[in-house]
Amino acid sequence: MAARLGNVLYWIGNILLVLTILVAATVAVTMIRSDNPNDVNGAPYVGAGIAIAGLIPYLLGRACRYVLAGRF
Repeated sequence: MAARLGNVLYWIGNILLVLTILVAATVAVTMIRSDNPNDVNGAPYVGAGIAIAGLIPYLLGRACRYVLAGRF
């Protein structure tokens, strides 16, 4: 039963990672297309920051899968 929970938490982490990467890309493109030069210059940093923040649920999901399911 714990193995299934570990796998479910792993997949939830993967889904959250994909969603945050999509949000990061959308925010970066929106900032690049704006007329404000500050937005254009900061877009890669904001997009990368959001994408890196998406790694947190992914890594937590991997850790839960490793601990609960015994799979790496």
